Amino acid sequence: MTEIRGTIRTMLEKGQDPKDYLIEICRPECTSLQQKLQRCETALKNMTHADPELSCMYPLRDWVTCVDGCVHPHPSRSNQKYTHNSPATNTDSSPDINTNTIYPS
Repeated sequence: MTEIRGTIRTMLEKGQDPKDYLIEICRPECTSLQQKLQRCETALKNMTHADPELSCMYPLRDWVTCVDGCVHPHPSRSNQKYTHNSPATNTDSSPDINTNTIYPS
């Protein structure tokens, strides 16, 4: 953690935006949500007569919210590590495209 803070401090001192660096550090925390999104996208591509209304919006939102929660932690939860299991992102309550019938969890 000290190494990460040092890198961020150095980037800021050089006038560089550490956003991309932080996103790369945070992505591993959200791997399961990224995999869920990829499964959804694959399922949509494999459907020959897909309803044009179907999308992977909810899995995408969950993944982006997880990464964003890690990159920009809420001040009241500054000691809490953000992952897809954190209270900030509840993935079980958001529906996606018929996940039970298209692909197994």
